Amino acid sequence: MDKFDVFIADGIGKNMWRGNANGVGTADFTIRRLFDRMRFDQTYPNALTSTVVGPVKVPMVVDTDIEILTEPFV
Repeated sequence: MDKFDVFIADGIGKNMWRGNANGVGTADFTIRRLFDRMRFDQTYPNALTSTVVGPVKVPMVVDTDIEILTEPFV
């Protein structure tokens, strides 16, 4: 992979309302700390109600933000 377009780091998790992770699916990668805080029981009904399910798909999960900036990802 030459580059990645979107990477969601841990800071975004502080802004997730009650674990609703709508929008995370637009990223190419995210980190495990954010993934572990995602509440699918909050996220999926929101997506189904809006009829837009793409943004709730789960991107590739890496253990740390440093991992995404090192091989083999870049």
